[in-house]
Amino acid sequence: MQNSEFKVFTVGIGVALFTLQGCGKYEDGPAISLKTKKGRLVGEWEMVGGTGFFDEGSTIVFEFEDDYDFYLSMTYNDSGIPYTETYKGEWQWTEGKESVIVDIEEDYMMFEILKLTSKELVMELNYYSYVAEFEFEKN
Repeated sequence: MQNSEFKVFTVGIGVALFTLQGCGKYEDGPAISLKTKKGRLVGEWEMVGGTGFFDEGSTIVFEFEDDYDFYLSMTYNDSGIPYTETYKGEWQWTEGKESVIVDIEEDYMMFEILKLTSKELVMELNYYSYVAEFEFEKN
């Protein structure tokens, strides 16, 4: 009896591992997560790096809310004068949850998610001729 229980247990573990192998959608991971994609994305994210047009000392904060509201806050210097801009909009997943579409005053931006963990978010934006990669850490 113990031998058959061991076989069932082994087969169950094998099926679970095979099923979980396909969970990683994002280019840079993670391969497996116990939190849902929405559960990982919802929260306040501060930019810590990236490529594209970013001035030294600029800050960008994205906030994805559970009810699909979206907030963007940018602080930057223009000729030595600090400016802060804030925007409110909405966000939604694309089919397959590989990208996020942000709508701010009917201006739509699609961010491809390259990495999404509980603490790290890496996204790429292709907006007209502007291409940028954003690296965020969760606050």
